[in-house]
Amino acid sequence: LGALQVSKCQMRMADGSIVPSKGVWAGKADVGGAEVCVRLEVFDSRGNWEMLVGKPMLRQLKAVQDYAGDVVTI
Repeated sequence: LGALQVSKCQMRMADGSIVPSKGVWAGKADVGGAEVCVRLEVFDSRGNWEMLVGKPMLRQLKAVQDYAGDVVTI
């Protein structure tokens, strides 16, 4: 990805704790053959998740979520 830029963003976890961003990266990424412009905030999830994807990226990818199966299809 390259170097992260400084970010003041914070995330409130499910347990109420506040986790500061490790940095932000912006650029183009290839996701399943689709090139999208993304802005990625990097957080230490403490092993709780690998990646959280926001609505702007999901919209660009025209993703479809199956809530019953807990699956997102791109």
